[in-house]
Amino acid sequence: MKNKNIVLTAALSCVLACGVLFIWNTQRCHLSSSQPASSTATTNKPLPSLAQNRQHVKLAFTAPADLIARLQSIQEANQSTVSEALFCFQGLVDAGTNSLPSIETYFLTGHNISLVGRGYEWEDLGVDYTEVKRWESDPIPHAMMIPQTTRIGLIDALCDIGGTAAVEIINQVFSLPSDLHEFIYAAITLYRIDPAAYKPAIVAAIRDKMPLEMGTERTQLLRLLAQLGDNETADLMLSYLRVDGLIDFGALDLVTRTLGEKSMYALSTLFHDSNIGFDDRTILMKHARKYVGSNQDANEMFKTSFAEVFSETPPSDTDAAQTYNRLQFYQNTLLTELCGYSYENVRSGNIIGRQLVHDTITPETAQARLELLNELRQKYAHEGNPYGGYFDIVEKHLQYALNPGAATEEPQYTPGMFSKFDPSGSGSSGETK
Repeated sequence: MKNKNIVLTAALSCVLACGVLFIWNTQRCHLSSSQPASSTATTNKPLPSLAQNRQHVKLAFTAPADLIARLQSIQEANQSTVSEALFCFQGLVDAGTNSLPSIETYFLTGHNISLVGRGYEWEDLGVDYTEVKRWESDPIPHAMMIPQTTRIGLIDALCDIGGTAAVEIINQVFSLPSDLHEFIYAAITLYRIDPAAYKPAIVAAIRDKMPLEMGTERTQLLRLLAQLGDNETADLMLSYLRVDGLIDFGALDLVTRTLGEKSMYALSTLFHDSNIGFDDRTILMKHARKYVGSNQDANEMFKTSFAEVFSETPPSDTDAAQTYNRLQFYQNTLLTELCGYSYENVRSGNIIGRQLVHDTITPETAQARLELLNELRQKYAHEGNPYGGYFDIVEKHLQYALNPGAATEEPQYTPGMFSKFDPSGSGSSGETK
């Protein structure tokens, strides 16, 4: 009897459960049919991956004030804290304009931690933003953009957030930077946002800082002015290309980039100063190379440079031979540049390399350079020396620039076309210069 009651109870329980499930399923279908279709179904978008969901949830529940507190807790840079800083930056960007009060508060605290190595080889108006540091044996991926400091990371976050209020905070940082590096970065950022609106204020601020900075810092400010195209300061700096007997390379960059060919008279005057050494003259000549042919001052600089390195026979003395090889390399560089080719430094992360650049030579410039070449030929190409052959190579390139339709094919640059020495840095026989 007892067993029969147990069986009966179990049967009734199953019937009751089935009834409840039937009622719930009916109600669920009714609710589903009465609701509008989901956005996923409407747009036919695939469901986010688990990783995407996790990232979304991770950022969505972190308040801007908490992110700033976590950023302030960083005391030194290591792999863990760099990841923490990047997380905070992204979280603040995701929070949008809600982050602005917290970001503004952070700038007032004075907290700032360097996240990657810093040097003065700044690219892009003086800032090497993409420098990547390796932590022990575990490299941070090169594709990851790491701001150099936490404050600069927040400047980038403000750019991503966008809007007038965010730009105003960047402007406040520009007005009260923690150091020169931050000043330059904020200036660049504002200039990219609105060149017309911010260039006058940036130029004025740089001029105010100039008397306070010396050495490398002053050079960086001058190069920033050069990129901004400050003609007034460039005209002024023509008289100050040399300081305490040394060339001010920041002023040189400003003058040549801003004034272009108009700076050639000042460069030529400096070039022919007897107190300027050979190495500095080679730098001045590099700035003048693109104007050779069309500008008489640049032509005189070229002819003087070539005369300095001309030699028909190498010396027998070992030390003198090393000097001869160095001069021959520079001579080949001059001839290569006369053809319109040059090597320029390029930077990728921490790696500095050299890249071949081919200038566009106008027919007018080509004609002027052919006349200069004829003058060199009459003076230096004698029977028994290789200069006639060298000048023939240059002439072939210049004739093509003058009248490309008359040539059967375009002449090509080859590393050893003037000698065994290669202007890229390695000789055809493998020597390193």
